[in-house]
Amino acid sequence: MSFLKMLKKLWSFITPQLPNEEVTELSNEEVTENYLEAGAEFGSAIGPMGECVGFEKMLNEWARWELEYAERGFKTIPIDVFADSDFGFYKEMIKKFVGVRRDSIKKPIYHAEIFREIYLGRIKPVVDLGTPEIQVGNYLVPTTLGYRDPEEYD
Repeated sequence: MSFLKMLKKLWSFITPQLPNEEVTELSNEEVTENYLEAGAEFGSAIGPMGECVGFEKMLNEWARWELEYAERGFKTIPIDVFADSDFGFYKEMIKKFVGVRRDSIKKPIYHAEIFREIYLGRIKPVVDLGTPEIQVGNYLVPTTLGYRDPEEYD
């Protein structure tokens, strides 16, 4: 069993989803739209508040669509691109990353899994909503750019 198939099987237990037959019937455009929407939602949740309610569920949804997107031969998109894109304007900003075909000999890079391994549970809030004073602090800005091909995403 390939690594990709093992990951898909794992996700089927973790997140409710369309049956495989229904997902495979989706067009590349529909899969791309779902992938971008899930990535943008998750990217917008990363910030100084730490991990919000539903954070892991959003990560799972992004990972689910990333698997399908990669399986269709596309290069996946680092979390940095989603986090840097304003949710309302991300479609314009992200255009150059969308629909780029991966060389068939290259393995996909699963940015959602990289994020899960490195950052999940480690992003601590630097803002305390219970404190009325002005607050200043530094927070961890996750990146998965270091796990890409050097030639990609210039």
